[in-house]
Amino acid sequence: MEQKEIALIGKIAAGMTHDMKNVLAIINESAGLIQDIFAYSSKNANPVDKMDKMDKVERALNSVKKQIDRGADIMTKFNRFAHSMDEPVSQVTANEIVEQVVFLMHRFAGQKQIELIAKPRRRDKNFSTNPIRLLLAICMYVDYYLSELSEAKKIILMPIKSSKEIVFGIVIKGYSGKEKNDRVSFAELPEMGDTLNFLNAGIHPLKSPDQPGVKFVISE
Repeated sequence: MEQKEIALIGKIAAGMTHDMKNVLAIINESAGLIQDIFAYSSKNANPVDKMDKMDKVERALNSVKKQIDRGADIMTKFNRFAHSMDEPVSQVTANEIVEQVVFLMHRFAGQKQIELIAKPRRRDKNFSTNPIRLLLAICMYVDYYLSELSEAKKIILMPIKSSKEIVFGIVIKGYSGKEKNDRVSFAELPEMGDTLNFLNAGIHPLKSPDQPGVKFVISE
């Protein structure tokens, strides 16, 4: 595995720990509120006031439940990412890949105020690949766009129908093209050469004039 890929795993892992710290902070805040309410209520016998406090307790408990569910979802998806390193080659689906990339990169997109969306195909497609290196390769392109295209409002990841190849589209929305004249040049990352060769993949510009972005093409 390349150093740049290892560095990206570290960045993703750090993002997950920040998300979990936020989950725990909200749970801790809600638990503290509940403690304060019960402490106050034990000294105050006013029925109306107690009813109001119990409503606040219920809202706080609902917040705790929501954050527990959120934390469980984060850990389940991050665990799936960790297990993508188990085997050098395994069966995955195209929809699964785009959904995982969005999960792994959503925090960094949010920091740039760019919406990152997975657009799965109705008819999914199974294929064999090295899942961790494929995920990281697509994540690297998303990370590049997040850092370079400040005008972008939305990035859409989607499998593209192809009978002979596995194709993923990375579509940029809300980008005028004024930052760089050549849409193809900003999509070509020379440092990705070894990874693309390993995956038997290539990068090509999208042909639609109103949709800047690239196609990530894997030959089967």
